[in-house]
Amino acid sequence: MASAIVIGEGKLAAVLTKILCSHGTPVALFGATKSTKESIESMLQDHVEKSFPLQFVDDLKHQKDMLFRLMENLRMTDDVSRLFGEVIVDATHGNTPLVRAVRRFVPDAPVMSLDGTATDEKTIGVHVYQPFDVTRIMQVVTSPKTDPDSLARVRTLLKNANVVELNKEEGVMAEKALDEWRSEGSAALRLQKLMNSIVPSRMVIKSNYSVMH
Repeated sequence: MASAIVIGEGKLAAVLTKILCSHGTPVALFGATKSTKESIESMLQDHVEKSFPLQFVDDLKHQKDMLFRLMENLRMTDDVSRLFGEVIVDATHGNTPLVRAVRRFVPDAPVMSLDGTATDEKTIGVHVYQPFDVTRIMQVVTSPKTDPDSLARVRTLLKNANVVELNKEEGVMAEKALDEWRSEGSAALRLQKLMNSIVPSRMVIKSNYSVMH
């Protein structure tokens, strides 16, 4: 099972961390505030409640047990020397000192940059299609100098979390669909149908955003 170090804070960092943890991927949060961790815990709680609605007497206990197991995948530290992970996720919006500090202690891990920029052969840029908690889609930005092993690790991380990678043609279609959705002010269900029409093989997302296969 792949593991990740998520650097930074904010909604995108929280949403991605929640998605990774809910699919069993261990995540170490670095450079985030306590409120970011609380936001992730709240999203995981919501995920558990919607995935396992209360129907029987023991369901509340099952919910608590599931949340506990998911939260075991998440740890938060400010001690860079205690970090470990197979992929570094850069959600810092350009806070390079934080990223450099982590890379010094985890030199073999590739960096997945959420702002789409790749500064070296082991940094893989990704374009995130917002709202990511609904779309669950990304486009990987590669270059001739991209390290194949680093790219494979990033793709494995995304695949394990059921995040769908788009090709260029699908990416153009997704941008148009998202622009249309925003201009119409449509509901999330409409967006889900648009995404499913672009990538027929993607997972089906219910109105409560839980993932079904």
